[in-house]
Amino acid sequence: MLGSTPNPDAGYMAQAARRLTDAADGFLAGHQVLICDRDGKWTEEFRGLLDEAGVRIVLTPVQAPNANAHAERFVRPIREECLDQLILFGERHLIRAVDEFVAHYHRERNHQGAR
Repeated sequence: MLGSTPNPDAGYMAQAARRLTDAADGFLAGHQVLICDRDGKWTEEFRGLLDEAGVRIVLTPVQAPNANAHAERFVRPIREECLDQLILFGERHLIRAVDEFVAHYHRERNHQGAR
């Protein structure tokens, strides 16, 4: 995966872009679009590396708090119902847990707002 840091700098984000677009196993390999907010962490170098890999960046609208609502509708359940419940032992374990949750989310989970 990409790793984690509370304050990503330009070098960190450039490395993240390289990992995301790696032809062999990058998360964005074969994808054409990445939707980003307008945070300053998406540096020119980051954008350039994605552009070189054929990935177009689409920015969310300015001052549009609901622009990310669809993603947040998925992020909260995967965090609360899956990731907060596990102690993960490496990247393979994380990937398997996320794959299992995505299958559950799309096939079995009630989406009618009943909790």
